[in-house]
Amino acid sequence: MEENNVGWEELRAIAKRLTRDVNGDGKVDQWGFLKPLSANRVAFWMRAAGANFYVDGDHSRSDLDSPGAIAALEFLQSLRWDDGVIPPPGVSASFTAGTAAMWEDGSWKLIDLLGVPKDGSPKVPFAWDVMPVTEGAGPAGHHGHHRWLRHQPVD
Repeated sequence: MEENNVGWEELRAIAKRLTRDVNGDGKVDQWGFLKPLSANRVAFWMRAAGANFYVDGDHSRSDLDSPGAIAALEFLQSLRWDDGVIPPPGVSASFTAGTAAMWEDGSWKLIDLLGVPKDGSPKVPFAWDVMPVTEGAGPAGHHGHHRWLRHQPVD
């Protein structure tokens, strides 16, 4: 990927294509997007939409009711609950086990995926790649340069 030109709606479409019932039992076996929705994991999406948790330096005024914050939080919630591409609470999924096709995390997690253990086998048993996180509605510079999506190639 030479440039980051994937927007939120394109990410949604890719995640939908990658969410699959592999064995035909009517249940998802491969989730399209593994994305924790804790506060520190949604901050990037809010910044990409031009918002933050607070509007001032002393953290006394919340920005969670701003249009950008609302758009980011609603988008992430819709990926989980409307589109069904993010596993719901209580459902276990793993990128390395192949039950999640894309995984958002920080560059520090690359150490868990790169290299070869002492036994000579790869740490991840399939081909994978890294791409920058999607761009949002916010201004340039709010793109969380240290977070990445790892994805399996689409069939």
